[in-house]
Amino acid sequence: MSSDKKMMLIEASIDLFYKQGFWKSSTASIAKNAKVATGTLFNYFSSKEQLIDAVYLHIKSELLEELRSSYAQVEDQQQVKLVIENLWCRYVQWGVSNHVKHDLLQQLKLSDLVSDSAQQTGMQSFSDLFQLMQQWLASGELKPLDIEYFAELFQVQLEAAINIAKRHNLQDMALNKHMLFSFEVFWDGVKDNSD
Repeated sequence: MSSDKKMMLIEASIDLFYKQGFWKSSTASIAKNAKVATGTLFNYFSSKEQLIDAVYLHIKSELLEELRSSYAQVEDQQQVKLVIENLWCRYVQWGVSNHVKHDLLQQLKLSDLVSDSAQQTGMQSFSDLFQLMQQWLASGELKPLDIEYFAELFQVQLEAAINIAKRHNLQDMALNKHMLFSFEVFWDGVKDNSD
């Protein structure tokens, strides 16, 4: 079986799910949008639910690769602020330049359409990022926050930064300024000021 066709089906699903919603996007319309025969979809996905899981995991995987490349760029991983800032900016850039995938991922997170198994797989794929967060919290540079609280705070403020950037169509220097400002707001809230 061709992985190209499978990817075409996933990309067509992303497009249609975003434009029409999950329920209005039939498997026939997804196959048509992918330019494959209607029955071809079921060679790769046994059900629409399995396709939704595949879309969710594909977007999560793409985002994860982007984030991994961002913190791999920082030579000194002990520079907590620099690592987090680099990660922050890459995430915002990804969300702005991939707004369809970003928005769809947010919808899927809030829906009950993604199976428990796919959610578990998605969480496990981010385990190295959680380990990194634990290292940051253990560094002494951050307030003594629970890792779940820190992760939620990080995610919520990132989403706010992305949403504002998209709403105002920020680009180039304006986007860079916004990313750095939004990061400083986040950093001021989590850095440990006690001496």
